[in-house]
Amino acid sequence: MGLIDRLFGNTRMSEEEPSETIPQYDWNDVNARSEAIHQYYEGIPKSQAQQIAEILCRKLTEGNYSMRGIADEVIERTELDEDRAFTIIGTESTAMSNLRRVQSYSSQADSQEYVYQWMGPDDHRTTEICAGIKRDIESRDGAVPLTMLQSLIKEHASQHENGTPERASEFLPHRECRNVISRHVDF
Repeated sequence: MGLIDRLFGNTRMSEEEPSETIPQYDWNDVNARSEAIHQYYEGIPKSQAQQIAEILCRKLTEGNYSMRGIADEVIERTELDEDRAFTIIGTESTAMSNLRRVQSYSSQADSQEYVYQWMGPDDHRTTEICAGIKRDIESRDGAVPLTMLQSLIKEHASQHENGTPERASEFLPHRECRNVISRHVDF
């Protein structure tokens, strides 16, 4: 069970994959994001994690932001070095974006019928983790139910040293992931 599942305790089980859960919570919850930052980044004290979470949640909620702008504010308020700040905000903004999408999709009346893709760049920075997730989805007609996607993320993340299987509930297979959940629609 992931951090968000433990924090909020509200989960919904899918009949297709009973071992996985889709947490129900707000994607921009400052306290949940602060706890994730404190837990998953070594050496980040709670007070610093709280500041980073407040900046991320505010900026991503307001919109019209740049990663550089967020990083500058994080660096100014926390005195983190630039590389560390970019790693945290890049990783956490991806988790937040995926969680926002899940929340939006899940609010639809027929959401249990939706299937999803794992979308992102295919370049020299693409990890084996995300490439494997994409291959598995492609072998399953190019889209899978949300709980299956979550299971694939956990499975592939577990197979690699730099994977984050403990964050599968946040649809985050590794740090600095550039992939996002996308609902597949047939025309």
